[in-house]
Amino acid sequence: MGSLTPPGHHGAPIGEGAFAPVYDALGATFCADRFTHQQVWECSQVAGVRVWASHRGETWMFVPYNAAEAASVMLAVLPRLLTWQPGASFDPVARALPRDARLRPYQLEVLQRFAQPQCGERLLLADAMGLGKTASAIACMKLRGGPKLIIGPKSLRSTWRAELQKWAPGERFDFIETIQPAVVFQEALPDISALKWVYIHYDLVHAWWSWLRLVPFTGVVLDEAHTVKNVTTLRGRAVMQAVGAIPARVILTGTPVENRVAEFHHLLELLTGKGTWGSKGAFRIRYAGAKPNIHGGLVDGAPTHTEELQQRIRHHYVRRTVSMVRQQGLELPPVERIPVPVPLDDKAVARLQKVLTPAALHALSLWRQTGTLPSAEDHQAIKAVGALRAAVSKHKVDATVQTVRRHLEAGEQVVVFTWTRDMAAHLATHFSAISDGAGATVITGEQGLGARDKAVFTFRERCEAGRRGVLIATYGALGVGVNLQCANVVLLHDLDWTPGVMLQAEARVWRGGQRRNVLSYWMVADATFDEYIIRTLLSKADEIVAAIGDEEPQQLREAFSVYARPEAGVEDFVQQLALWAKNRI
Repeated sequence: MGSLTPPGHHGAPIGEGAFAPVYDALGATFCADRFTHQQVWECSQVAGVRVWASHRGETWMFVPYNAAEAASVMLAVLPRLLTWQPGASFDPVARALPRDARLRPYQLEVLQRFAQPQCGERLLLADAMGLGKTASAIACMKLRGGPKLIIGPKSLRSTWRAELQKWAPGERFDFIETIQPAVVFQEALPDISALKWVYIHYDLVHAWWSWLRLVPFTGVVLDEAHTVKNVTTLRGRAVMQAVGAIPARVILTGTPVENRVAEFHHLLELLTGKGTWGSKGAFRIRYAGAKPNIHGGLVDGAPTHTEELQQRIRHHYVRRTVSMVRQQGLELPPVERIPVPVPLDDKAVARLQKVLTPAALHALSLWRQTGTLPSAEDHQAIKAVGALRAAVSKHKVDATVQTVRRHLEAGEQVVVFTWTRDMAAHLATHFSAISDGAGATVITGEQGLGARDKAVFTFRERCEAGRRGVLIATYGALGVGVNLQCANVVLLHDLDWTPGVMLQAEARVWRGGQRRNVLSYWMVADATFDEYIIRTLLSKADEIVAAIGDEEPQQLREAFSVYARPEAGVEDFVQQLALWAKNRI
């Protein structure tokens, strides 16, 4: 019973909290801070009544309908619980959503979990990409009245507008897009009492904090929350402050652990409050098997205490993959992940020799020993690794062009992802004569949000009209949130050592609403560090599966098992690079 006292204590009311019940199919949940300890204790003795203390020190109570009369008498509440009607701030689900909106069964499970007393309206929804997390989050927030705050990447503004038009038709939607609050205060800021849904992207939260704290937000949604890598940065601190005063929270991410188990720490801190999970270092030591390295930092090892971690998050964490919800109303064709080996040739070896400098070899050797690249302060090493990656990327161009051209000639639509805008532009030049004369659609980070939205819209129109086409984008510009189910082929030209980045890009095409089988090509340059990246991806995927029971990364091992066991006699990766540098290959 948390901080409750035994009978006989007739102290002052626990607090001045509001008495506004939230109804579900079983009963009503409400904050009991307005009642005395004695009243709460007596009511807790009624069969079916549950009482608990939240992490903020509030006392909450759940009363089933069959115990409503007895609870009403003990709490001296008139009218009785059976006749209570929810206020405007707590609409039941049936009234909260428009009649023509229908959630799938697995999405309704999210609402049930959100309303459970143990959850306390703090939910980390980590469903796989494309399962409709946005609709589920809106439904949860509709349980609460007043203004709601949405924090997410800038590129998701149009996605949220479209979803709100469907699930909350007619309700006001404001988008904060300038870093100068004073200008907006004078010209466009609405009255606080008129706010309903407010969207702001992560990079602007710190500039708008003084205004955001004045708005009595009743709920907050953090979309693509895994992009907040560190709560100690300016952006991370601002987001933590903005979320800290809002009671109801839904954290959305299709990849709760993009890279390593340690990344789960910041999501849990955003969910339950700063400091509630200890320091990140302590979290890594406890759950990520971190140990000191020769450089004085920590290096994560195999996950530890995984059962304890899963037990601690069980009430607040929901994660379903496509295979888990196929029987609950999701009609999603399968995806076939196809590794495309790109063999080395004399031209590629000569190109790699030029960039295999001592700085590059040092950085890769450090990566091999510690699992991390040099720090951002080591500009020379970082630049050397970038040059090496660029050389490998150029080596794969011909293979990528051939693969894409084959599908375009068959009249299909293709989405290609790469790391740099230069490579995106270079690939686009190869398709100027195809795509029915329209060339390739290119989306990079240097384009404004409006230009990106227009490019996506144009590409969708072409695809929906049955015309072949290719869209080439950088991971950072189009890696999250955008729906491209109009295409059925996705090609990942450059590899990343973070599993979540690759899966997020792939999910732009393979997501809810897709009607065709999806082909996902992963371009892998043979005998280069591409193979090492694949092995690193598989190793990290195993850690994620072990730590939080995530099934999706395990599917990577099935697709790339050929790279999981290096052939006997193949020399170490770094040694191969050294041999190349000495012109022995």
